[in-house]
Amino acid sequence: MRKNNLMTTGEIAKKMNVSVRTVQYYDKIGLLAPNEISEGGRRLYSFKDYMTLHQIVSLKELGFTLTEIKERLIPSNGAEEIDKYLKQQETRIENEIQKLNARYEIIKKFRHEMMLMKDLDWEMLVEILSLLRNDDENFWVVKHFDKETYSKIKDRFKDDKGKKYTRYMQRLCEEAIVLKRENTSCHDSKSIDFAERWWEKIMEFTGGDIKMLQQMTQMTDEGSFENSEFMNTYKEAEDYISEVLTYCFEKNLLVFPTVKEDKENDKS
Repeated sequence: MRKNNLMTTGEIAKKMNVSVRTVQYYDKIGLLAPNEISEGGRRLYSFKDYMTLHQIVSLKELGFTLTEIKERLIPSNGAEEIDKYLKQQETRIENEIQKLNARYEIIKKFRHEMMLMKDLDWEMLVEILSLLRNDDENFWVVKHFDKETYSKIKDRFKDDKGKKYTRYMQRLCEEAIVLKRENTSCHDSKSIDFAERWWEKIMEFTGGDIKMLQQMTQMTDEGSFENSEFMNTYKEAEDYISEVLTYCFEKNLLVFPTVKEDKENDKS
């Protein structure tokens, strides 16, 4: 401490728990000027300078840049003006939090999908990551189909078609749950109408591809679907849907594609 309670660069830095280089840099850019310079060229700071440094450090911890602190905050006189800048920073931080939360969820889901793989497949993982970034809840579907089959699905449901299809199937599942709870019998016209609409959509999805149908069936029989609202709803309605479809196939009300049709689809 110098006479008149003035502090050297090292003393004010130590008192504020910052480095000497930080104080020197703030001096260099005109953010924190010394109260006076001694005959020996030592830069000396007053208690007022210390409070200015305290203000700079505090505002920097709130995420403000040095430019904002120098040009907008330190020159401000009234609380209303400072509050305006604080509100802007609050909004900026809220946006950053939302981005970080979204990134966190992507990483969590991506790790989950990766750990479910028997063999690490980066081509598949990149596709999953791409769907996650696009906020596509059907990202989990990728690992349940072989590459050829998934490529067909991807080509068939580009842009928003996949999301629209899932939303429609979600509504059908919810309808099936209602019919199930009402104990609607398989031969009831409501059940038959439901089965026809359900099977029409399944054929739309698969194009009558037997291989794709088999992989879809396997997909519903294995794994966990905590990341899919649609699949969780489907699992609740699955027994009713299966019972109604079985009845309709037995009564020839629905037609299952043949292997021959599947081969023709592969050629086209």
